[in-house]
Amino acid sequence: MRQMKRPEETIAKRIRVVGLFYRSTFRVVDLPNLENALDDILVAGGVIKDDSFKYIYSHDGSRVFGGSKYPRTEVLIYEEVI
Repeated sequence: MRQMKRPEETIAKRIRVVGLFYRSTFRVVDLPNLENALDDILVAGGVIKDDSFKYIYSHDGSRVFGGSKYPRTEVLIYEEVI
């Protein structure tokens, strides 16, 4: 959250959240748990209003990469386009 560009206002519309999780090891992790933790962090940080389906409609595109020299999590947020 320190390096994240935060929106001027809390996001309160339907969005797709993509989490790109770059990990230093190849240990097995559970992607849905990483996505849930990411959602909770975004709510606690005031980036999104709520992590219910009313606001987050998808995590399509989220991935876990192992063996990264620079472990990090990149978050992309897309507004729903109908």
